[in-house]
Amino acid sequence: MPHLKPKVFISPGVSGFPDTPKLRLLSQVAKTKGLQVEVLDCTQIQDPEVRVERLLKAGVLDCKHSILVGSSMGGYVSAVAAETHEVDGLFLLSPVLYLPPYKNLDPCPQAKFISIVHGLQDNIVPPENVRRFARKFSGDLHLLQSDHSLDEHLPEIRVLFGQFLDRCLQANNPAEQGSGGNSDALRASP
Repeated sequence: MPHLKPKVFISPGVSGFPDTPKLRLLSQVAKTKGLQVEVLDCTQIQDPEVRVERLLKAGVLDCKHSILVGSSMGGYVSAVAAETHEVDGLFLLSPVLYLPPYKNLDPCPQAKFISIVHGLQDNIVPPENVRRFARKFSGDLHLLQSDHSLDEHLPEIRVLFGQFLDRCLQANNPAEQGSGGNSDALRASP
């Protein structure tokens, strides 16, 4: 049976602009792994619930294997989209979780692997929100000395995302299967 490679869908933050250094980096990392990537352009969509629908219509529902990636509002969008369709992976950067006025204050994604990168000095999304989410879904949590943007940590994000993709790809390759879902431990990077 051939190795089934997932498609990566990247959801941007509140600006909706798909061509930021952070999103270009994520796209580049996925492409070096031989993955097909779609970065959503949401510049005309400010409503996060409409963005969820946009993400699902972009092809997530048609993919047997997919990885959702989101930054800030895009993290929320990816987590909510993963409620309706199981995904191989959910990689979130400073996700907006458990914050009004977002409609879904308690998303329950169906993801085999979850990894979150968040700044300890984030003044938009309290770090406790992502700790709660990571604990609830046995996700890997990487806390960095950063604000909400994480812009000064692109090299670390490159490494973390590459490792995350390797983990998802290994789980999809029956010849290499042996590790289950998320680890039970909550891991925090210094």
